[in-house]
Amino acid sequence: MATYEWESITLGQNPEIQKIVSAAAKASELVTTNIGLAKTGLKLAQVFLIGVINPKVILLNAIADEIDNFANDFKNTGFFILEVVPTGMEMIPRKEDGSPVELTITAEQVNTLWAAIKDGEDQQPRTDFRKWTRAKLGEFWRGEAQKAEYKVVQGKIKSDDDAEARVGNGAVCEMHPIFNLPMLTPSQVIAQIISAMDDKLDDRRPQFSSSAEVGAIVIIIGASDITQTYVQLQTAINSLISFFGGTTGLMTKGFQKTANLIGAPFKVLTDGPSEDDAQTFTVINVCQVNGTDETKEKFFTAQNSGLYNVSGGFEVNDFVVGPRVKFGARVMGYVSEIVDDDIEDTPYVPYRTQTLKIIGASKLDQIAWKSVAGGATIQQAHFFENENSFTNQNTGERQVTGKYNDFKYFAELTKEERLSARTKVKLEAGKALLQPVGGTEDVNIKVQDANAAKCVMGTIFEPKKKLAPPPNFKSAKLEDLIGDFGGFFAGIQTISNAIRSMAGDSSSALDEMIEFLDKLIKKLDELNELLQKILKIFTEGLPDAGVFVLQIPPVVGGNDAIKTALEEATNRPGDNLDFSIGYVMIGGGPSMKVLNTLLAGG
Repeated sequence: MATYEWESITLGQNPEIQKIVSAAAKASELVTTNIGLAKTGLKLAQVFLIGVINPKVILLNAIADEIDNFANDFKNTGFFILEVVPTGMEMIPRKEDGSPVELTITAEQVNTLWAAIKDGEDQQPRTDFRKWTRAKLGEFWRGEAQKAEYKVVQGKIKSDDDAEARVGNGAVCEMHPIFNLPMLTPSQVIAQIISAMDDKLDDRRPQFSSSAEVGAIVIIIGASDITQTYVQLQTAINSLISFFGGTTGLMTKGFQKTANLIGAPFKVLTDGPSEDDAQTFTVINVCQVNGTDETKEKFFTAQNSGLYNVSGGFEVNDFVVGPRVKFGARVMGYVSEIVDDDIEDTPYVPYRTQTLKIIGASKLDQIAWKSVAGGATIQQAHFFENENSFTNQNTGERQVTGKYNDFKYFAELTKEERLSARTKVKLEAGKALLQPVGGTEDVNIKVQDANAAKCVMGTIFEPKKKLAPPPNFKSAKLEDLIGDFGGFFAGIQTISNAIRSMAGDSSSALDEMIEFLDKLIKKLDELNELLQKILKIFTEGLPDAGVFVLQIPPVVGGNDAIKTALEEATNRPGDNLDFSIGYVMIGGGPSMKVLNTLLAGG
């Protein structure tokens, strides 16, 4: 069987695209030259124009004919399309017979993974890798791979030991800790494609027999750590949407949904948080607590128990932690505004009641704060940036998460750490993570002969509420999906037809030529704008992100040939691209030849 390889390319390398660009450039050059000559008003110009225009027009006619033929073939191409965009509802992929989807990993890949971790100071990556080889490769690790290649079952990227939540269910998406977005890796995207082709419930899926000639184009756009690459990722997705039909394109509905989904957190990053992001709470029994229940029992007697709870309250920018309402994790945020602050008289001293506006540390936290009920405790905490590493169960790669917001209770800090606790933060435009405000704070308190931590705490009395399985295939003709490409080809054809007419009457008066050229140059300017918009996705790269293409030229074998190519294709994009979307076009041999010519890099 043929071998297939993923390529990380700029689609602008495509020779067919370059032909079109060259043709447009020739047209522009011709018009510019003629206008320059015409504006001289010299008879020599007229003579020269008539002498030089015919050969150029003949050349352009040939180019226009080529473009016209290509455009007609292109627009009439029929195929099956599949968008794989993370929704959070993707399940562990399975084949038609119920067996799990597997992807091929070579011995060279496995040995490379081991080489990257075997000499590190941290023992955990080696321990996790040995567990992975036993569970996924079926062998005890002896320092090198024992087989030429392995079939690795695809599913969740984290083991039960590394997973934070949803262990035991069939969902495969991880949720981004900052943006609250479901995420798929490239391996998971590919596995979802294979599973979708075997989904009996999808009556629009391709069902080519083993004797049919079929081909495919698979595109994956992926980004690692979207806290740093969100702008580039959004640009890439929007460019893809624009190229394939715009916001109303048949093919780009899922991509548009993804663009809308990431638009909300991206807006926060661009503009900073708004009051709409804040949740208002009435918090009672607010005070400063010196130490913990343990130190209270040890050091505070009946005579000095009043030293345990003393007067104190929350302040603007205080980093606060609430109950476990975020997939089992505690909700985080900061005080954005003190709406009201009532210090009660005896017998309520030292307690006070405060009305606070709290903004969540992330999109997920903002949602979680809305579910916090009365009776929950909130308290100050120490803020820091954290990151985790784990062994990807689908690939064996040692994967490091992007940085995320994290906390420690003051009581968990060492005496030295309590001297410089980070207690005040805020969200800022352009920053995905919480940003420290001001300096650090000494949260030590002397309790008898020992040191403990002081902390402001309170009880939520009343939250003030505000008013207010994919993927599946589609079938279409590319003419319905090409969006701006339709206008592009129409513009090209308009110009070429006009030049053909001009070529048929080269003896036209110069004044008529000038008038025609004036109109034509305006048309070319409009066309150039459209051309630049269309070529955006083919010419722009993604910093710290990638566009990967797998070309499967027409081959006899039907659906099984496509699935096998996906399973065994080498040089797969790495799963460090933890936020990925996929885009698949499958068609019979004749249909795919045109599409391969257009989209495959050269």
